[in-house]
Amino acid sequence: MQLALRSQAAIRSRAAVLLALAAAAGAFGAAAMMSTATAPTARADDFSTIVADVESDLTEGQMVFSQAAVDFDDGGVISGLQGLIAGAYDDLVGVPDNLYVGTVEALTNEPVLGPGSFDFNLLASTPEFSDFSEAVTEAQSSFSVGAATFATAATDFSAGDYGGAAYNDALGSIYSFYAPADYLLLGGLEALGIPD
Repeated sequence: MQLALRSQAAIRSRAAVLLALAAAAGAFGAAAMMSTATAPTARADDFSTIVADVESDLTEGQMVFSQAAVDFDDGGVISGLQGLIAGAYDDLVGVPDNLYVGTVEALTNEPVLGPGSFDFNLLASTPEFSDFSEAVTEAQSSFSVGAATFATAATDFSAGDYGGAAYNDALGSIYSFYAPADYLLLGGLEALGIPD
């Protein structure tokens, strides 16, 4: 008799453990479904804007490449190189930056910036440097703008403005890493007397 009571108690305790595990699994599943239901959803029109941004960058890059070819044909080495660099950046930096920033903005339900967010024609229209020190000054100025932009990105991130943080992070990279090197390259070539 005692053996029968013990086996009934063991069955009850196993059933209680299974019931508790089922309840825990159900609660976990419900929490997972609720978090998916409340997660921000990206809208189709946002992704259309991102695709338009990318197409705009690629189109701009092709136009600048075409102008660079004309400049090289006319003997303008510096202006041709400026266009070549700007077109390469449109294709190789602007496109990934627009995908990155636009996706963050879409996923956080912020307005997507739209075409022209990362326009590299500022490099194509870089003024001629009369000597290398002017190029160094321009590069230092670009570093300063980049540092300020990174600081803004950090402020945006801590405030929960993830789209703004992504944008300023990408822009800070342009001003800190890409533009200064180009200014120094172009200024050095101009200082050497390479034809513009």
